[in-house]
Amino acid sequence: MATALVIPPSQEPDRTNIGALIRTEEGDQGFPNTTKWSGNSITFSFPTAETVQAYPTSANSPTPKVLSAIAQTAVRESLKRQFEAVIPLQFIEVADTIATQGQIRVVAGKFSGDVGGQANFPGDAPDSGDVQLGTDLGNTGSIYEELYSTVVHELGHALGLNHPGNYDAGFTPDPNAPGPFLPIADDHVMNTIMSYNENEADNATATTLMPYDIRALQFLYGTNTSFNNSDTTYTLNRDATALENPAAVDMAASTLNLAGKRTIWDGGGKDTINALSLPVDNYYFDLNPGGILTAQSARNASSYAGQPGQAKKGVTYPVDAFGIRLAFDMQIEDLLATGGNDEVVGNASDNFLFGGSGNDTIAGNDGSDVLSGNQGIDVLSGGNGNDFIVGGRDNDTVSGDAVMIKSLAAILAMMWSMAVTAMIYWSAVRVTTR
Repeated sequence: MATALVIPPSQEPDRTNIGALIRTEEGDQGFPNTTKWSGNSITFSFPTAETVQAYPTSANSPTPKVLSAIAQTAVRESLKRQFEAVIPLQFIEVADTIATQGQIRVVAGKFSGDVGGQANFPGDAPDSGDVQLGTDLGNTGSIYEELYSTVVHELGHALGLNHPGNYDAGFTPDPNAPGPFLPIADDHVMNTIMSYNENEADNATATTLMPYDIRALQFLYGTNTSFNNSDTTYTLNRDATALENPAAVDMAASTLNLAGKRTIWDGGGKDTINALSLPVDNYYFDLNPGGILTAQSARNASSYAGQPGQAKKGVTYPVDAFGIRLAFDMQIEDLLATGGNDEVVGNASDNFLFGGSGNDTIAGNDGSDVLSGNQGIDVLSGGNGNDFIVGGRDNDTVSGDAVMIKSLAAILAMMWSMAVTAMIYWSAVRVTTR
């Protein structure tokens, strides 16, 4: 059963952010009558050779077919490993019979053009929430980067998410569509898997729900804070030839490929990003909610032109070529950077930020942080809070609100006992305080 979620104006989310992804009962994006499934569980089913004969047809897909086994697996795993990870719902597979079916039914269909699938939004009609996936998905092309990406996109529609821009495959954009829509510069798959905008020359596409998707789903259905809510270490590697990997579509994976496009959702605990094994390069690590972990060479290294109906002639929009996004409304506390010249940005929690052997720039921002530049000529800024900063061996620049100098032995003893407050180790460093 679907229900209208009536949202008081004071509780409406940012219309230029997740508001663009929320679909209303009337068929327009926006508020106040947002549709979603009610209850704590949603059933899904796959029509069989018998029941698919009675499945409703559409102009885009006049002959529905039984979904392939590999595509059925992609649907099951996407619901379990991605959607259940971020929202407190249980997705239950049921038998598809003439008399009873799941709230979400998934079939195969043959579409014209480059349409990979279509889906209906939540509602009370017999085909509400149903998904049709292209018959070629899983049979040709990649599994994780094409099949799973399409499955997650279409399941997003089935749960109430819309495209963030004025476009839809197979339809001419309505110039009078009310929106709200994302600004074109924000409408790309590094923000939301519901977007059509990406550079096809990029080596990777989004394989998980992205930050805007997760925030929108959690606005509709609540937040799963029990997922990865212990102390978790996420170990980064980078291999553009290994993107076809089950970990690419699993929110529970703890070894993550920086060369892809995906998001981390973490329900709590004291968590660590371990980037020590990344190949030699200069990296950018932003631990703020909605931040990104990527190579500096990938920052704004790609671009897209937008879709018909939103594109401006001759204008392209920069976007990061690859990387791992952090969801909103979560915190990663600690980061071990690489041997390159890394830029590390901390968040509002009490961070431990380790710079490695390159010439690093590390900003702790808010919180009582521990910053270590290690080797290299580093720039270390504690920001607000009582910070504990280790300059390292070379001529480093260190700044912070409260500064105290201690020996390395004292620092190690205090870190070992976890009795860290606000100190700075000075080894040929230049210290400035605000």
